[in-house]
Amino acid sequence: LCQRARQLRCRNHFVSASAAREWDAVGPLRGDNILAARRAATLLGVELGAEELRELLLELELPGRLQSFDLEGLEILLDVAHNPASAQNLADHLRSRPLAGRTAAVFAVLSDKDIHAMIQAVQGLVDEWFVADLPKVPRAARAREVAALLRRSGAEQIGTSGDPGSAYRRARSVLGDADRLLAFGSFYTVAAVLPLVERDLKQIG
Repeated sequence: LCQRARQLRCRNHFVSASAAREWDAVGPLRGDNILAARRAATLLGVELGAEELRELLLELELPGRLQSFDLEGLEILLDVAHNPASAQNLADHLRSRPLAGRTAAVFAVLSDKDIHAMIQAVQGLVDEWFVADLPKVPRAARAREVAALLRRSGAEQIGTSGDPGSAYRRARSVLGDADRLLAFGSFYTVAAVLPLVERDLKQIG
């Protein structure tokens, strides 16, 4: 990226990694993304003070990005994490919000991603896996192949389903109060699960 920027005679702007870490826990975005956006705003003539930025971030909601719902005591957490870096960000979020119950993951992912690294990022944070195919996505990894990767990584409780919706319903059936249902691995995964969560919320509301 820097080489191409030099070829185009661009002026590079960088953010501090240590400064970015201070913003990691504010809102649904990573600190480095927050500070990169703040720097871009400054270059466009929009100055954002620290308190103003913090207020904006606390009000920010991004569907599918660390999006949490309370379903009669069961936490539903949806995240479009689809690569090792975003899976690590998800893992950091899970560690910062421990819970007394179990965590079950609905997981469907594309085959061209580093699936092993994604699994490693959340290792020890998921008690049971509900792996799904993405039948309408040609690039999707097969559930049985992902399940095999999980077994080699040390996971023991693994089920497979033909699609994320079926995996979500199976996961819901074994979870209760104080548990967490996590859906991640792809934008397609969250897009399939989110309408089901919203329907369940309407039914109990």
